[in-house]
Amino acid sequence: MVKGTTNVVGVIGWPVAHSLSPALHNAAFEALSLDWTYVPLPVEPARLKEAIKGLRGLGFRGANVTVPHKERVLPLLDEVSPEALQIGAVNTIVVRDGRLYGDNTDWSGFLDSLAGMDFDPAGCKALILGSGGSARAIAYALARSDARITICGRNPAAAASLTENIHTVNSAVEVASRPLGEIIASNGGFDLIVNTTPVGMRSSNSTAVQTGPSHDSKIPPNPPLVKGGVPFASSPLVNGEVPLIPPFRKGGSGGILESDQRPISATTPAQSDSPWPRDAALPRCRLIYDLVYNPPNTRFMYQARSQGIRAENGLSMLIYQAARSFSLWTGLPAPVDIMKQVPVPC
Repeated sequence: MVKGTTNVVGVIGWPVAHSLSPALHNAAFEALSLDWTYVPLPVEPARLKEAIKGLRGLGFRGANVTVPHKERVLPLLDEVSPEALQIGAVNTIVVRDGRLYGDNTDWSGFLDSLAGMDFDPAGCKALILGSGGSARAIAYALARSDARITICGRNPAAAASLTENIHTVNSAVEVASRPLGEIIASNGGFDLIVNTTPVGMRSSNSTAVQTGPSHDSKIPPNPPLVKGGVPFASSPLVNGEVPLIPPFRKGGSGGILESDQRPISATTPAQSDSPWPRDAALPRCRLIYDLVYNPPNTRFMYQARSQGIRAENGLSMLIYQAARSFSLWTGLPAPVDIMKQVPVPC
């Protein structure tokens, strides 16, 4: 129950109706019996400045920031962490003593999620699709891991800016900006491809939920990650559907973070958009990582698994970055196991 003493946080974005963050954080607050609540805060880009001022005036304890505001919010804050400054994007605001502090938990949440998938990014060859705030956090994380990075964004100037920014994180890192057509024509390969764009995100509300994976022995699992290799195979469709994603960890006992085991239909309207052209094969790759988590299975993931490439959505990164934001606000460790059990829209 929300009372006059309740501490309020939320997520600022446009749109935010799809966001799972309120459910994640409110489940965590309830599990620890905290008098806190988390609310969605839809803010049009033109009203961002007044919305940020409102956090202080309305007595909010903090907020998450999502697309398209992660970069634009920086000059509106009183203080920003060194990591967020280097990334050039903020996803977490803490209100303390009337001042607004900005931080970024996306990059660490991303690395936490890769660890959960048993994928070591150290020295890997990575392709980042997009050049916005999320792309900056992913590039920062990979640069700290000495990865070899290629940036592919629709805005050449933004992609070039991100490329330059990466060198401020790690001057020795190998990084380049390339157009998508050139990447497709090169027929090269990568260890990791990350979609940081919102392309493929569900735009409508859904009342259906999933509380855990369902297993169908008739549909074979996708290939697991191959260390030191770049598999590229043709995986046939089964009844017009793509094979299942394997769990993050072998021997898992179920739960949201063990991946959505449902097959993707090639004709599902909510998954009709992809950052990759439908008529072009994906490069050889060990792991496709789509930061979109709603819907749990995207067209981009469908394309990857239809070529025998392992694909994961962004749910695990969302949970791990949320856990770090939770701790910044409350000063307490987040109940990650509880957050993992939050139902996910189908």
